[in-house]
Amino acid sequence: MPELVTLETITNWLEKQVQERHPIDGHMYMDIAFKLNVLLQGEQEKLFTMESEVANMRKVLLSDPTMPVIRSKTLVEASPEFLEARKQKAKIDRAIELIRIAKMNARLSQDVFKSQM
Repeated sequence: MPELVTLETITNWLEKQVQERHPIDGHMYMDIAFKLNVLLQGEQEKLFTMESEVANMRKVLLSDPTMPVIRSKTLVEASPEFLEARKQKAKIDRAIELIRIAKMNARLSQDVFKSQM
């Protein structure tokens, strides 16, 4: 069974290409940008779920009238759920930046190709 295409498989493949100094052509960059854009929806939905869990933690802590707001904020930010949500947000931000870079590289590759004709 072939490996599913995920954000991780794409970024791992790109990382390997960079480490091994393999060039990536414009067509491949556009394919990468397309796939990342399609896969972003699932990652964003995952982030929204995580953020909702963190907000519920905050709500539970603040429902205690003796809990100071700053302490509840500190407890939430120290939680593994908060850390995972932050990692997910960073992953999405990196994917969006990869899409921008891929589109720019594809455009540059096309310009180079046209100038050689």
